[in-house]
Amino acid sequence: MTTMATPATVLSFEGERELVTEARAHELVRTYADVAAPAFTHITLRNKSYTLEAARVIAAFFAQLHAREAFATLTSVDFADMIAGRPEDEALQVLATLCDALSAIKTLTRIDLSDNALGEKGVRACFGLLLRQENLRHVYFCNNGISAAAAAVIAQEVLLFRGQDTPTKLETFHFYNNMSGDGGATALAELLPLSPLLRDLRFSATRAQRAGSLAFATALASLHKLEKLDLSDNTFKPEGAGAIAKAVRGMPNLVELNLRDAAIEDDGMVAIADALREGGAAPGLTTLDVSGNDLTAASMRALAQTLRSCSALRVLQVEENELGSKGVKTLAKAVKTHVPALEKLVANVNEIGASGAIALTEAVADKKAFAHLEIDGNQISTEGVAKMVALLESKSKSDVLGSLEDNDEDEEEEEDEEDEEEAEKEPTSAAAIDDLTALLDKTLVISPEAHFAFENKSREVVDAARAQQLLEAAGIQTSDRSPLHFTSISLRGKSYTDSGAQVIADSFLARLQGDLKVVDLADAIAGRPEDEALRVLTVMSRALRGHVLDEIDLSDNALGEKGVRACFDLLIPQPKLRRLLFCNNGISAAAAGVIAQEIVLQNGKDASSTLEEFHFYNNMSGHDGCVAVANVLVQCKKLTALRFASARAGLEASEQMARSVNAHLRDLKSLDLSDCSFEDEGVVQLAEAVSKQTNLQYLKLRDASLGAEGAEMVAKALASGKIQLVELDLSGNELMDEGIAALAPLLKSQPLLKVLRLDENEVTSDGLKQFVAALDAGSLPVLEELSLCGNEITAKGAIAVVDTLVPSKTSLKRLELDSNMISEQGVSYIKAALAKLGKADVLGSLEENDGDDESDDE
Repeated sequence: MTTMATPATVLSFEGERELVTEARAHELVRTYADVAAPAFTHITLRNKSYTLEAARVIAAFFAQLHAREAFATLTSVDFADMIAGRPEDEALQVLATLCDALSAIKTLTRIDLSDNALGEKGVRACFGLLLRQENLRHVYFCNNGISAAAAAVIAQEVLLFRGQDTPTKLETFHFYNNMSGDGGATALAELLPLSPLLRDLRFSATRAQRAGSLAFATALASLHKLEKLDLSDNTFKPEGAGAIAKAVRGMPNLVELNLRDAAIEDDGMVAIADALREGGAAPGLTTLDVSGNDLTAASMRALAQTLRSCSALRVLQVEENELGSKGVKTLAKAVKTHVPALEKLVANVNEIGASGAIALTEAVADKKAFAHLEIDGNQISTEGVAKMVALLESKSKSDVLGSLEDNDEDEEEEEDEEDEEEAEKEPTSAAAIDDLTALLDKTLVISPEAHFAFENKSREVVDAARAQQLLEAAGIQTSDRSPLHFTSISLRGKSYTDSGAQVIADSFLARLQGDLKVVDLADAIAGRPEDEALRVLTVMSRALRGHVLDEIDLSDNALGEKGVRACFDLLIPQPKLRRLLFCNNGISAAAAGVIAQEIVLQNGKDASSTLEEFHFYNNMSGHDGCVAVANVLVQCKKLTALRFASARAGLEASEQMARSVNAHLRDLKSLDLSDCSFEDEGVVQLAEAVSKQTNLQYLKLRDASLGAEGAEMVAKALASGKIQLVELDLSGNELMDEGIAALAPLLKSQPLLKVLRLDENEVTSDGLKQFVAALDAGSLPVLEELSLCGNEITAKGAIAVVDTLVPSKTSLKRLELDSNMISEQGVSYIKAALAKLGKADVLGSLEENDGDDESDDE
């Protein structure tokens, strides 16, 4: 990000997230009424949801300022996250109204439109702001749900509007968490050769598969000034990684490289490591992340060789690979004698045994700046852990070791790796293969109890040939047409082409018999062009037509209304459906209406729904979608689990949802209404609804705008209803000291509570001390996790928790205090106190704790 302007030159409607109506817009505008017209350099409207009427008020205000030449030096506009919860038509009009109001300004160097649901229509609605900005240097399109078509519009019509012969002035381009797939990657690849000044490039989580990722990687070779490159969560495979390596050789100024979850594999790692070293970037590199790439010990020699040149490296992340002790020992040798500036090393989940863990610990123990070693999720013996701890204590670095909660101390490390490797090379006899095939046929084809899923879980494009390989590897002979018996199937996590889907449908799905009860088609079309994606869904759904199912999961697919309808053969009729999941689908209000009326109520408008669980999370359905779901709950009296979260519902729709739950549901065991907005009557309805759920065990109301009073009402509802929770999340509700202190007495009625999350509530040490004091030793007797991250807690508050609360909580396994303001002395005290209690391992990471902000008198 570029440096922000000073407050005097910033036009900003500061404050908490809220729905801005016409009346509220007038109030916000009036805050600038008595201010002499300065020359504004920066405008930000982020983190609020504007109605169309409000947008018109603000647009008129902009016109007045423009007439007074207050925008003569305007260079930066931040319109991120300003249409959450608005119906699609209104959202487009809001964007157009505000962007058109600035259409005469062509001096912009920075534009941020992140966190708005932008399809191609949304991008075009912003044309007043975006078009013909000749001086544009910094652009942000993150978490917009952008399609391939929209990405092409951004590249060709917004950034390359001067034609293919005129380069842009771009220095920063961030494009993260979109749905642009291969088409979008190819479109944006055309931008790179015409952006020679780029220094900061983020192209991550785009759902691009091999073809698109390769096209983008190839285009990187034209960039020679890059300092930061983030290509995480794409599918490059070794071929794409080779293209990245070729490009990196020409990036001598690179300081940060993120290739997490990029499918580069060992061959790709070797190529990129060599390129960093030989291209001259290694000495200046400060951050390198190659986590989640299926790396093994085979590529660590090349990486270690490069690390010997990384004199400035501060952060190295290699987690979620398969390095084993052999691989990390190779790294450890390089780290120990080189990499003097290293501060953090992350090697979680790597099949590392005690010998590898000890080698890594020895490698970092003498480094003066080293502060964080994360090595959880491995197989380090109890003796190995003890040696690591002792070694670090001897170097006065006992606080650098992260949590080992998920370490498997019972797993024994192989003593002779060479013998094991030789054993792996022994050929398997033909007879053994025949016996195994027969066993697989017997287990997978005949047993009606079996669950089917591909053993290979890596994300990949599945065409006809690959589909046949996957099926045959799972014991499904594609030349056979005999019946198959499975009770559940999962095809999730791959990207099926037309031809691949047809093979799956013909050779597998069409052969399934009536035993089938669960179908998981989540994340099955990532990176497919829209038309092909719809055909894939249609082909698979038709092949499954007629099965009477208990559960259907269609999460993580980009489903508009057309996508939902493409699945109708699977979804309708389902007279006994009990569990339905639509999570992270980017579902619009119209699509939510289809789900509610045509799927949930498919047994008739007056008939009771059979649904017991409905999960609807991280969609873009807004006000109308929330209302559509709320209106069908009257027919959903069997629901035991309702998740309607992060769906951009505003105040009015959230109130209607709470009112409907209050009126119609009585058997909920799990309720998640996180990221809805409850105020005034909405809180009243929510509290009443909660009080009626006598079987409720899990309640999540994170970021629900409750405030202290609302949270207290909910807690009182739990007490009055004699509800015994197992998990409660009230994070992000601005409880502050008053709210958390009032909450404590009410929690005494929760003897079964195991998880309590109160993150990001602006709680200070004073409030936390009151909270702890109000909980006697007998309160929360089985508490396993307490999370207080992201508050304003200093040492005295944290110490109060450790000294007063923790000793009586014998079941406590996790204490989270990160992102607070606990001094170094406070941290040391906490760790020592927990160690004395035999609970040294319960403290979570304090990586984001800011000890420099400590304000208590120690």
